[in-house]
Amino acid sequence: MRNNQTNTLFGVEIQRPLEEENIKEIFKIIKDIIKNKVESEDSDIDQLMHEMDSTIKDFIEQLDEVEFEKFIEIMEGEMSAGVEDSNEDTISIMDSEETKWSFYIRFKISKPLGVDQDSIVFLDRFTIVSDSNESLKGSTILKLKSSDNLIYREIVDVSKKVEQALILAFAESGIGISYPEHLASEVIVEKLRRELESVFIGRHIDIYEKHCTIPLINFSDKFGVVLFPSGTFQYNSMTKMESDTFDVEEFTLSFDKNYNKFEDVFIYDNKFKKLETAISILTASLFDDLLINKIILSMTAIEVLSEKIKRSDNEIEALNYLKKELSEADLDENVKKSITQGVLSNEFQSIGKNCGILVKNLLGKKEVDPFYKLYNYRSQLVHGGSISDDKKTMYKIHMEAYLFSKRIILSYIESISNIKKDE
Repeated sequence: MRNNQTNTLFGVEIQRPLEEENIKEIFKIIKDIIKNKVESEDSDIDQLMHEMDSTIKDFIEQLDEVEFEKFIEIMEGEMSAGVEDSNEDTISIMDSEETKWSFYIRFKISKPLGVDQDSIVFLDRFTIVSDSNESLKGSTILKLKSSDNLIYREIVDVSKKVEQALILAFAESGIGISYPEHLASEVIVEKLRRELESVFIGRHIDIYEKHCTIPLINFSDKFGVVLFPSGTFQYNSMTKMESDTFDVEEFTLSFDKNYNKFEDVFIYDNKFKKLETAISILTASLFDDLLINKIILSMTAIEVLSEKIKRSDNEIEALNYLKKELSEADLDENVKKSITQGVLSNEFQSIGKNCGILVKNLLGKKEVDPFYKLYNYRSQLVHGGSISDDKKTMYKIHMEAYLFSKRIILSYIESISNIKKDE
């Protein structure tokens, strides 16, 4: 039993241990502070970000593990609540033929490129630079800039496809991409930055019947795919192992190849959402140095793409017979309920079998056995924690799992692209 405590945040006493209601109250306080500060004539956004980041980090350091996890979980919903609805209300106005949009992608990479140059320009449309405006050689935060100027619905489509092609192209060079919102150490300040921008935009956008006024600045330090009106000014609110040199020519060819794969892919389909998740998991495996995690993540990317498939009619008939027999058996009701739930859970194929069907459909029958061999390694790691003490063997398994997963993802892209073409 934890003792009750009181801590102060932004001058307000917060009762601990933290519960859902007082955590929500904390974020209401944060939103009110941001709103009041932004609306103030003499507001200093840089100073506001610094003060809020420092204050919240000091508060979080006082939380125990249970409170911290609850804090982060509730924050995910509270800090983004209302933002999507607001965007949907204005999207038809934003999608005007008169207003052109561009985008950038700001991201972290798992290791520096090692290229002693200030930028990489490719396909006459895209430029990759260091976020710190220094050489790319040692930078781990990069930004892809686009020269595209399109209407809103077009830029949304292009930007999402560029993002996935970018991730795959870097992955082929052994480099992973991630955003701070996926990293526990930086998720809070990233959420604050997005909330701050939301309030700022809300204050400076006026919506009329057929058009809206747009601020003359856009925030240049957000991570991920960021859309902004063309012609606006950028505002930055931000308060040794040798690696192989990055091959710019090879990267350009890889990006072009992967981007072309997305040409006929529909980004609003559920299959594209599954694909985004799978690619995100695969590139995350490049961030982790633990061979165990790399293998598990590579196999998990395949699991994400699989479909939930029911057993055969004969098997379902057998399960129904078991359920009937259980319902009539002279057993304790709780025991019958528990066993019946176990029987019901078997109406669908196992996740491993579902993945095997996916592999057969995408790569052919001969690749099913190699997949099950790799999947068995994954199961050993998940349930037993190890395969062998021989690190070379583990490394070989990791490489096979990673390359196999990448093949599945690329084949999956082609399969959903063909579906679109057939329509």
